[in-house]
Amino acid sequence: MNNKNITKKFRITVLTPVHIGTGFRKMKGIDFYFDERTSQVILVDLDEIGTLLVDNSQALNELANLDEQNDIGDLTRRYHLNLKNNKNYPINSVGREFLEFVRTGLGQPLIPGSSLKGSLRTAILRNIIDQKSDVERRELFKEIPNGGNPKSASDKLLKKIFGSNPNYDLMRVLIISDSHFSEADLMLIESRVLSQNRNGWHWKPNPKNPNQPMQVWCEALRPNSKAEISLSLDNFLLTDSRAVWELKFPNKLAADLHTLIDQINQYSAQMIDAEITYFDERDSEKPELNEIIRNLNLVKKHIPANDSAMVIRLGWGSGWKHMTGDYLERDKDILEKIRMNFRLGRPGMPFPKSRKIAFQNGKPIFPFGWIKLEVLN
Repeated sequence: MNNKNITKKFRITVLTPVHIGTGFRKMKGIDFYFDERTSQVILVDLDEIGTLLVDNSQALNELANLDEQNDIGDLTRRYHLNLKNNKNYPINSVGREFLEFVRTGLGQPLIPGSSLKGSLRTAILRNIIDQKSDVERRELFKEIPNGGNPKSASDKLLKKIFGSNPNYDLMRVLIISDSHFSEADLMLIESRVLSQNRNGWHWKPNPKNPNQPMQVWCEALRPNSKAEISLSLDNFLLTDSRAVWELKFPNKLAADLHTLIDQINQYSAQMIDAEITYFDERDSEKPELNEIIRNLNLVKKHIPANDSAMVIRLGWGSGWKHMTGDYLERDKDILEKIRMNFRLGRPGMPFPKSRKIAFQNGKPIFPFGWIKLEVLN
């Protein structure tokens, strides 16, 4: 028996815009300004500006009191600053802020290995639950409490599936590196929320201006951006008799990457089909959703018939179903009970009833978060 680690290199290709955030927002007038002459967002380096103005107390005072009327663009022009670390985004318009993409300490955009591992974990969770009998599933779902904080509702269930603590967690057998992209791979993109009320489907309005849609801007990896990662499967922990006896993983994980890739692709195909159905059912009210449906079909075409690649969704905008694995899809009665206990959504309305959509030039174009990982020889 081969007890060694199985390590493969993969090429990541971004299929639809991917945003993985830091939790910080870049503010217009302070972190960036919009140059109407060139239709560009100029993202500045405040540390560089501070260094150039270190001997000018008046300029430093202005820097500390920026706003949308006296913004960073005005300051850089007024003091003729020769900035070398600007980041330019060609775009027709932008909001008052945008969500920042995660970067390395040296400023390089990346998809953290932990983010990809979290998405694979969700797919593995769904696969494990789907393989259980009706009786086993319903017994497992008893681990979900009858109320409390919905963010921790699945904690006990996840321990039953993966293990009681990190030392005995089934997912420790999977090791994934970070994947590094270039600054040129980032774009600024607008998102809106497709939602529903009792009057039908609509784009969620801006709370401060109900006549306008709510817009959230973010930095995102653009489609067709590429990077490489390594993925290792610790076969020793899965197959060595002593390791199996010591760790006592509560469930099994495929001891080869071929089977794992196949399981991931089956899961993603199911989720894509469900999303296509969701948008197709709303097309009569929102015919502009045709482009979303077209792009979802294109994503599905990237799923190969063999184990040469896998397709998965991750990051911001993935939605409740993709974050949880939608493992209650076969048990509607239990889902309804959980919805009631945790007050998820509104009574009499579908759940989840909204989707974040990436817009370009004022039109809905992409779902967020789909990537392909091709095995490299």
